Amino acid sequence: MRTHRNAATGGRPGSRLLGAIGVPLLARRTLVFGSIRSFAFGILETGPKTFFLLIAVRHFDAGDAVKTLVSLPQAFGLIAALLVVAYLARLPVRRSLVVAAAMALAAAGFFAAAAVSSLTWHVLWLIPASATGAVTLPLYTTIIKANYPARLRGRLVAVELVLAMLGSALFHLLGGAILESSGDRYRAVITAYGIANLIAAGALLFVPSRRPRRAAGVRQQSVSPLAALALLWRDRAFGLTVGAWFLFGFGSLLVAPLRILFLTEPRYGFDLPAVGVALIAGTVPDIMRLVCTPLWANLFDRFNFISVRVGLNLISVLSIVLFFQLHSVPAVIVGAALMGAFNAGGMLAWSLWVTRFADRENTAAYMSVHTFATGMRMMLGATVGIQLASRAGAELVAWIAAGFVVLGTLALLPLRRTEQRFAAQAR
Repeated sequence: MRTHRNAATGGRPGSRLLGAIGVPLLARRTLVFGSIRSFAFGILETGPKTFFLLIAVRHFDAGDAVKTLVSLPQAFGLIAALLVVAYLARLPVRRSLVVAAAMALAAAGFFAAAAVSSLTWHVLWLIPASATGAVTLPLYTTIIKANYPARLRGRLVAVELVLAMLGSALFHLLGGAILESSGDRYRAVITAYGIANLIAAGALLFVPSRRPRRAAGVRQQSVSPLAALALLWRDRAFGLTVGAWFLFGFGSLLVAPLRILFLTEPRYGFDLPAVGVALIAGTVPDIMRLVCTPLWANLFDRFNFISVRVGLNLISVLSIVLFFQLHSVPAVIVGAALMGAFNAGGMLAWSLWVTRFADRENTAAYMSVHTFATGMRMMLGATVGIQLASRAGAELVAWIAAGFVVLGTLALLPLRRTEQRFAAQAR
């Protein structure tokens, strides 16, 4: 009898606690191995966010074109997801196995990028390896949709995100220290990303998931990229939300790569060492993400999504103004902290809002459109931001970015009362 009870509860105190608060066994197992995957993803996100650009500037003395490219691997992956996911979803194997195989393949790319000495070959290996994680996000979202109950989904995903933030914060400290000790030790940082991919792949092997259904009722947009894009006008609320998100997301992404340049280029008055850049641009925001994620998770489950998103966007505008306009270290630190508070809720909202629109069979199609739009604005934002900043300065770009955030927020507001799917899911 004791053995039976242990099997039902997961056999561990933490699992019994989750069971006691109503978390189903399927969700508990997903949470355990999904959290390991998320910790590894937290390490990986430090690359395009901080270290790829820092390595390109400090070790390779790269020009604007390379600076832009190494800021964009996630964008390339998100754009490719629209096409790739459509065909990966057809494979008659568990979706977690498909994602695990992709992450293992990406690990090989990082190991190759660490081994070469040429900037060209370094970038050619680095970008597809880093893009792979973004390609897999729609498939992983279908697993979340299937395995986490709607009433708890925000809070369970928040646990995974907290682990991702912890991985990001710790590796920002470690990677910054490694690069500060010697610029030539960038190979160790890139190799660590390959190891993180292998950890993620191993964890994904144990995440419960199912093979794609072939039932007659499954609509074609689950496998067709063109039909998935048609959701933008077939589902009016979805299309309007994606459009508004494009505007305020473009504003946020316009300044994303400029934060590193703002702290490293002497013309802005900072010229900080690698460890200082990693601390302000990485660790400070990550700590705030850790603190704020549980708050945003509860708000996401309990309040209208539009209201939560508007609050996030107001924090984003304040963060941009403080970081780029006051030209003081305290203001930059406060701006970085607010950026972390914004990113805590922003990542949660970005990951989960599609699950309110789509049924289980079409979640990947909706998410692939959402990721495609995100990738396009990431590419556009990074390209325009870096090029414009090199001519007019980061301060002007920051004001433009704040304007786009405000404009996108205003475009989203009418949906608060007209779209029931944005209503709270937990009471």
